[in-house]
Amino acid sequence: MPKLTPPIVRIAFLALTAMLLPACASMPNFGSTAAEPDPTLARMPDVAEARSAWLRGDFVAASQAYERAALAQPASRAGDYWLAAAEAASAAKDPDRALQLAGRVPPNSFDAEHLGRLQIVRAESLLAKDQPYEAAKALPPSSNHLPQLATKIESLRARALFAGGEPVPAPAAAVVAAPQSNAGGAALLLPLSGNFAPPAEAV
Repeated sequence: MPKLTPPIVRIAFLALTAMLLPACASMPNFGSTAAEPDPTLARMPDVAEARSAWLRGDFVAASQAYERAALAQPASRAGDYWLAAAEAASAAKDPDRALQLAGRVPPNSFDAEHLGRLQIVRAESLLAKDQPYEAAKALPPSSNHLPQLATKIESLRARALFAGGEPVPAPAAAVVAAPQSNAGGAALLLPLSGNFAPPAEAV
């Protein structure tokens, strides 16, 4: 077999290099830019501690643990933890702390349901501080878009208006007993309005 001449060696080397460069470019860089660990995973013990404390009724410890979890997150991801810390503080009957924690929630970080929960915490805390007018203003103008929270919101609104000496409007989802009872003998309760209202001919 004839020996390769130097020009042929150079051509073969260049061809091999051209083949290998794209493959090298597609490999992950394990050098100077290592990925940072997920802060959520790094602080999971705080979340587990908070949930355990909540379940056993230690709302002070739950609020503190959720606060630690919130401080470990980037601001854009901390909203849920600040809200949970505020809710736990409200459950612990510490309205000042609940309001302070609620104020740490980044603006525009929540969907409607989470925002409703935040408004409930603020209203509960303001009522506890004997500030009914501020509590009423903290609530959303309507709870129609929050069926899961509507009962709580309207109950707080009624309490705030009553404490402030204002007339309490009739609830938007008043409940009446249907003329017929079910097989077990208990009257069926039907809302007059809202998503679960029966057709007009059924009432």
